[in-house]
Amino acid sequence: MLYKHYLTSSQDMPEIFIWRTDETVEEMLEMFPSQMAELYQVELEKFKNSKRKLEFLCARHLLRMAVNDDHTVLYEESGRPYLSTYSREMNISHTKDYVAIAMHKDKRVALDIETRGVKVERVMHKFLTDKETSMLSSDHEIMLLQLHLLWCAKETLYKIMRHSDTEFNRHLHIESMGDSNSSSYDEKLDICGVMKCYEDRTEECRKYLLRYRIFNDFVLVYGITD
Repeated sequence: MLYKHYLTSSQDMPEIFIWRTDETVEEMLEMFPSQMAELYQVELEKFKNSKRKLEFLCARHLLRMAVNDDHTVLYEESGRPYLSTYSREMNISHTKDYVAIAMHKDKRVALDIETRGVKVERVMHKFLTDKETSMLSSDHEIMLLQLHLLWCAKETLYKIMRHSDTEFNRHLHIESMGDSNSSSYDEKLDICGVMKCYEDRTEECRKYLLRYRIFNDFVLVYGITD
Protein backbone atom coordinates (compact mmCIF):
# COMPACT_ATOMS: atom_id res chain seq x y z
CA MET A 1 0.00 0.00 0.00
CA LEU A 2 1.09 3.61 -0.50
CA TYR A 3 2.77 4.57 2.77
CA LYS A 4 3.86 8.16 2.10
CA HIS A 5 3.82 10.63 -0.78
CA TYR A 6 5.81 13.86 -0.56
CA LEU A 7 5.04 16.46 -3.21
CA THR A 8 6.62 19.91 -3.23
CA SER A 9 6.74 22.81 -5.65
CA SER A 10 10.32 23.63 -4.66
CA GLN A 11 12.96 23.24 -7.39
CA ASP A 12 15.35 21.89 -4.76
CA MET A 13 13.15 19.01 -3.62
CA PRO A 14 12.22 15.77 -5.41
CA GLU A 15 8.83 14.08 -5.38
CA ILE A 16 9.01 10.96 -3.21
CA PHE A 17 6.75 7.91 -3.02
CA ILE A 18 7.07 5.18 -0.38
CA TRP A 19 5.24 1.86 -0.64
CA ARG A 20 4.83 -0.67 2.17
CA THR A 21 5.06 -4.17 0.69
CA ASP A 22 2.06 -5.78 2.39
CA GLU A 23 0.78 -7.43 -0.77
CA THR A 24 1.67 -10.74 -2.37
CA VAL A 25 3.23 -10.96 -5.83
CA GLU A 26 -0.12 -12.09 -7.21
CA GLU A 27 -1.94 -9.15 -5.64
CA MET A 28 0.57 -6.69 -7.06
CA LEU A 29 0.24 -8.14 -10.56
CA GLU A 30 -3.51 -7.52 -10.40
CA MET A 31 -2.83 -3.77 -10.05
CA PHE A 32 -1.43 -3.57 -13.58
CA PRO A 33 -3.25 -3.70 -16.93
CA SER A 34 -3.33 -7.27 -18.22
CA GLN A 35 -0.77 -6.64 -20.97
CA MET A 36 1.73 -5.11 -18.53
CA ALA A 37 1.10 -7.88 -16.00
CA GLU A 38 1.96 -10.49 -18.62
CA LEU A 39 5.20 -8.68 -19.49
CA TYR A 40 6.16 -8.38 -15.83
CA GLN A 41 5.47 -12.07 -15.22
CA VAL A 42 8.21 -12.81 -17.74
CA GLU A 43 10.54 -10.33 -16.00
CA LEU A 44 9.85 -11.94 -12.63
CA GLU A 45 11.39 -15.19 -13.82
CA LYS A 46 14.80 -13.51 -13.40
CA PHE A 47 14.34 -13.41 -9.63
CA LYS A 48 14.61 -16.46 -7.40
CA ASN A 49 12.86 -15.20 -4.27
CA SER A 50 9.47 -13.59 -3.78
CA LYS A 51 10.94 -10.57 -1.95
CA ARG A 52 12.82 -9.39 -5.04
CA LYS A 53 9.77 -10.04 -7.20
CA LEU A 54 7.64 -7.94 -4.87
CA GLU A 55 10.18 -5.10 -4.81
CA PHE A 56 10.31 -5.12 -8.61
CA LEU A 57 6.52 -4.83 -8.91
CA CYS A 58 6.12 -2.24 -6.16
CA ALA A 59 8.72 0.04 -7.73
CA ARG A 60 6.98 -0.10 -11.09
CA HIS A 61 3.60 0.49 -9.53
CA LEU A 62 4.97 3.60 -7.81
CA LEU A 63 6.34 4.78 -11.15
CA ARG A 64 2.90 4.35 -12.72
CA MET A 65 1.46 6.48 -9.92
CA ALA A 66 4.14 9.13 -10.41
CA VAL A 67 3.88 9.55 -14.18
CA ASN A 68 0.36 8.21 -14.85
CA ASP A 69 1.58 5.77 -17.47
CA ASP A 70 3.67 2.64 -18.01
CA HIS A 71 7.35 3.06 -18.83
CA THR A 72 10.18 0.56 -19.09
CA VAL A 73 12.89 0.97 -16.45
CA LEU A 74 16.38 0.70 -17.96
CA TYR A 75 19.77 0.83 -16.26
CA GLU A 76 23.03 2.55 -17.12
CA GLU A 77 26.36 0.74 -16.68
CA SER A 78 26.70 2.49 -13.32
CA GLY A 79 23.45 0.89 -12.19
CA ARG A 80 21.46 4.13 -12.28
CA PRO A 81 17.85 3.50 -13.35
CA TYR A 82 16.06 5.67 -15.88
CA LEU A 83 12.76 5.61 -17.78
CA SER A 84 12.87 4.61 -21.42
CA THR A 85 10.39 7.16 -22.76
CA TYR A 86 10.20 9.81 -20.05
CA SER A 87 12.50 12.74 -19.39
CA ARG A 88 12.18 13.05 -15.60
CA GLU A 89 15.11 12.02 -13.41
CA MET A 90 14.37 9.16 -11.03
CA ASN A 91 15.89 6.78 -8.50
CA ILE A 92 14.74 3.64 -6.66
CA SER A 93 15.60 2.18 -3.26
CA HIS A 94 14.21 -0.71 -1.23
CA THR A 95 14.62 -2.27 2.17
CA LYS A 96 12.71 -4.76 4.31
CA ASP A 97 8.95 -4.12 3.84
CA TYR A 98 9.40 -0.84 1.92
CA VAL A 99 10.15 0.45 -1.57
CA ALA A 100 10.77 4.13 -2.35
CA ILE A 101 11.23 6.19 -5.50
CA ALA A 102 12.27 9.81 -5.98
CA MET A 103 11.64 11.91 -9.09
CA HIS A 104 12.64 15.36 -10.28
CA LYS A 105 11.75 17.05 -13.54
CA ASP A 106 15.32 17.92 -14.58
CA LYS A 107 17.90 17.46 -11.80
CA ARG A 108 19.75 14.26 -10.92
CA VAL A 109 18.10 12.70 -7.87
CA ALA A 110 19.07 9.91 -5.49
CA LEU A 111 17.66 8.38 -2.33
CA ASP A 112 18.26 5.50 0.06
CA ILE A 113 15.88 3.86 2.50
CA GLU A 114 17.02 1.53 5.29
CA THR A 115 15.13 -0.43 7.94
CA ARG A 116 16.33 0.32 11.46
CA GLY A 117 18.12 -2.51 13.29
CA VAL A 118 21.43 -3.50 14.88
CA LYS A 119 23.29 -5.05 11.93
CA VAL A 120 24.64 -1.70 10.79
CA GLU A 121 26.87 -1.49 13.87
CA ARG A 122 28.80 -4.60 12.82
CA VAL A 123 29.83 -3.07 9.48
CA MET A 124 30.33 0.55 10.51
CA HIS A 125 34.09 0.29 9.95
CA LYS A 126 33.43 -0.37 6.28
CA PHE A 127 31.69 2.94 5.60
CA LEU A 128 32.79 5.44 8.29
CA THR A 129 35.94 7.52 8.36
CA ASP A 130 37.86 7.79 11.63
CA LYS A 131 36.57 11.31 12.12
CA GLU A 132 32.95 10.24 11.61
CA THR A 133 33.38 7.43 14.13
CA SER A 134 34.69 9.92 16.69
CA MET A 135 31.61 12.14 16.14
CA LEU A 136 29.09 9.42 17.06
CA SER A 137 27.01 9.60 20.23
CA SER A 138 28.04 7.64 23.31
CA ASP A 139 24.36 6.71 23.78
CA HIS A 140 23.92 3.36 22.00
CA GLU A 141 20.36 3.93 20.77
CA ILE A 142 21.18 7.36 19.39
CA MET A 143 24.37 6.01 17.83
CA LEU A 144 22.41 3.33 15.97
CA LEU A 145 20.11 5.97 14.52
CA GLN A 146 23.10 8.06 13.49
CA LEU A 147 24.71 5.04 11.83
CA HIS A 148 21.61 4.36 9.76
CA LEU A 149 21.49 7.97 8.61
CA LEU A 150 25.20 7.94 7.78
CA TRP A 151 24.88 4.74 5.78
CA CYS A 152 21.89 6.07 3.83
CA ALA A 153 23.66 9.38 3.23
CA LYS A 154 26.69 7.66 1.75
CA GLU A 155 24.54 5.40 -0.42
CA THR A 156 22.76 8.50 -1.68
CA LEU A 157 26.03 10.28 -2.41
CA TYR A 158 27.33 7.22 -4.23
CA LYS A 159 24.26 7.18 -6.46
CA ILE A 160 24.53 10.89 -7.20
CA MET A 161 28.24 10.70 -8.05
CA ARG A 162 28.05 7.65 -10.35
CA HIS A 163 31.66 6.58 -9.74
CA SER A 164 31.75 2.82 -9.21
CA ASP A 165 35.19 2.82 -7.57
CA THR A 166 34.17 5.18 -4.75
CA GLU A 167 35.13 3.94 -1.27
CA PHE A 168 32.62 4.91 1.41
CA ASN A 169 35.15 5.10 4.26
CA ARG A 170 37.68 7.05 2.21
CA HIS A 171 35.99 9.27 -0.37
CA LEU A 172 32.64 10.22 1.20
CA HIS A 173 32.40 12.52 4.21
CA ILE A 174 29.43 13.59 6.36
CA GLU A 175 30.39 16.86 8.04
CA SER A 176 27.20 17.49 9.99
CA MET A 177 23.83 15.98 10.81
CA GLY A 178 20.90 18.07 12.02
CA ASP A 179 22.20 20.88 14.23
CA SER A 180 25.56 19.25 14.85
CA ASN A 181 28.83 21.13 15.18
CA SER A 182 32.26 20.24 13.85
CA SER A 183 33.13 17.88 16.71
CA SER A 184 30.02 15.69 17.08
CA TYR A 185 26.74 14.76 15.42
CA ASP A 186 23.45 16.10 16.77
CA GLU A 187 21.99 13.83 19.48
CA LYS A 188 18.54 15.47 19.42
CA LEU A 189 17.63 14.71 15.85
CA ASP A 190 14.34 16.06 14.53
CA ILE A 191 12.22 13.72 12.42
CA CYS A 192 13.53 15.58 9.37
CA GLY A 193 16.67 17.60 8.81
CA VAL A 194 19.75 18.18 6.68
CA MET A 195 23.19 16.62 6.36
CA LYS A 196 26.20 18.54 5.00
CA CYS A 197 28.50 16.29 2.98
CA TYR A 198 31.38 16.34 0.55
CA GLU A 199 33.35 13.93 -1.61
CA ASP A 200 37.05 13.87 -2.42
CA ARG A 201 36.92 11.09 -5.00
CA THR A 202 36.89 13.59 -7.89
CA GLU A 203 39.00 16.64 -8.62
CA GLU A 204 35.99 18.89 -7.99
CA CYS A 205 35.60 17.68 -4.37
CA ARG A 206 31.96 18.69 -4.54
CA LYS A 207 29.81 19.56 -1.55
CA TYR A 208 26.24 18.31 -1.15
CA LEU A 209 23.30 19.08 1.07
CA LEU A 210 21.22 15.97 1.72
CA ARG A 211 17.91 15.74 3.56
CA TYR A 212 16.72 13.01 5.88
CA ARG A 213 13.47 11.76 7.40
CA ILE A 214 13.21 9.46 10.41
CA PHE A 215 10.33 6.99 10.73
CA ASN A 216 9.52 4.47 13.45
CA ASP A 217 11.07 1.52 11.64
CA PHE A 218 13.21 3.03 8.86
CA VAL A 219 15.14 6.10 7.77
CA LEU A 220 15.23 7.89 4.43
CA VAL A 221 17.93 10.15 2.94
CA TYR A 222 17.65 11.93 -0.40
CA GLY A 223 19.29 14.66 -2.44
CA ILE A 224 19.50 16.29 -5.87
CA THR A 225 22.29 17.83 -7.92
CA ASP A 226 22.69 19.49 -11.31
